Amino acid sequence: MHFQIEVAPPSGSIVPATALQPDVSTELLKQVVELQKQQIMILRAMYAQHDGNTRWKKLLERWEGEFPLVAGACRESVPMIERAYLKLIQELTDKLHDDDGNPVLDDDFSLAEFLDRYAIRISQLGTMLNLIGPLADAAKKEEKND
Repeated sequence: MHFQIEVAPPSGSIVPATALQPDVSTELLKQVVELQKQQIMILRAMYAQHDGNTRWKKLLERWEGEFPLVAGACRESVPMIERAYLKLIQELTDKLHDDDGNPVLDDDFSLAEFLDRYAIRISQLGTMLNLIGPLADAAKKEEKND
């Protein structure tokens, strides 16, 4: 068995594949960087929408001319409301853990009296903290930025 193998001589010059890659890879890297910049801008916008302090800061800025002292008043009021809130909770828990051995909420009359004494006040103080607290926080951050 005889085989004849013919090999053709190389024709022309072959451009190496690596010669084109730097331009292509540079362009791809530029596109990736541009996409990442866009993603960062979108994430910042999403964060600003979901940041509660931004909302309250804008409210304070919008009404600053008409209500210039509200931010400072909120900052000063929050600790007093927090103290009253915690004092009432302490009083409530002390009442529940009375050392007398008597059940505090064993009948309808005792339960109604307990709720009348504590429930509405705790609820209202909690609501006040939830409304005034974010305003005070926004005022603090606004003050730090100045």
